[in-house]
Amino acid sequence: MINLRAILLAAAIGGVSLPAHASEWLSCFDDTGTYGVNLLLGSTDKLSIAGIVVSTDKKTWASSPEYAPGEGVQVAQAFEDAETLRVDLTDDNFLINIAHLRVFKAQLNGGETIKSGTLVITDSGVWPVVCKGE
Repeated sequence: MINLRAILLAAAIGGVSLPAHASEWLSCFDDTGTYGVNLLLGSTDKLSIAGIVVSTDKKTWASSPEYAPGEGVQVAQAFEDAETLRVDLTDDNFLINIAHLRVFKAQLNGGETIKSGTLVITDSGVWPVVCKGE
């Protein structure tokens, strides 16, 4: 029987990389591609947002500079079920609301899921968005 603790210890000491879980960017943008949000979703059975980029024609927010230059953004709250995805984003200090994403999911007969909804970006406006995984 393989001892998992020994494998993890050997990996940590030896600098061996363990396989990472796959993740996917969910991009929700208006029809011009100007106003939108990108969410890096982890591959867990629960909603897990590992990265965020919010874009307008004048400003960008990002949860990490490795994703995009801009001001900081964090998840204030998020919820997903079979029919909806709801994400509220705030500044790094959790004081200023930056964006609210509301997405509805509809499954076509062929099995494809269409995701669309609305994006509200504070002090910028409200847009209908379509979401696609990348």
